[in-house]
Amino acid sequence: MINNKFKLDQKRRSQTWKTSHHNQIHEIETVFATLNSLSEGMIITNKDGKIIFINPSAKYMLGIGLKNIALEKWTSTYGWYYPDKLTPYPPQKLPLILAINGEKIHEERIFIRNSNKPDGIYIGIDANPVRDAEGSIIGGSVVFRDISETIKSETSLKESRERLKTQFMGFPQST
Repeated sequence: MINNKFKLDQKRRSQTWKTSHHNQIHEIETVFATLNSLSEGMIITNKDGKIIFINPSAKYMLGIGLKNIALEKWTSTYGWYYPDKLTPYPPQKLPLILAINGEKIHEERIFIRNSNKPDGIYIGIDANPVRDAEGSIIGGSVVFRDISETIKSETSLKESRERLKTQFMGFPQST
């Protein structure tokens, strides 16, 4: 009798564990499905800079998918530039490297141009350290979006203001 009860309790614990384990797997799959469906690009690295997650939007915007390279080579591999489109972005100032070192970056503007993105795009990027439950940095994450149209609109507005300013130079100003 006691042996049967023990077997029954063991079977219930096993079923409870399987159900709990199945629920956890489903939750993890849901999180990954959500991250993969974002229109923003997302990259997550460990504290050594090794990419552990890159979503499809990031691959599309960067033009180059996951490469097993050191973060210090991102500038040359992915074609990261300052917004002037000419000056290479210094690897030590890349938002992801700064995030791994504990800094938070908000709305940094970077121009991306490489063999798969010959015309280039502008991205607006946010970077944050990833911390464990004790607060220790275990990696970094970046989320970015294509802001090329915003840059184009800002440039057009600036050029229009300059034309107006030039047109009205020399006209008396009312006081």
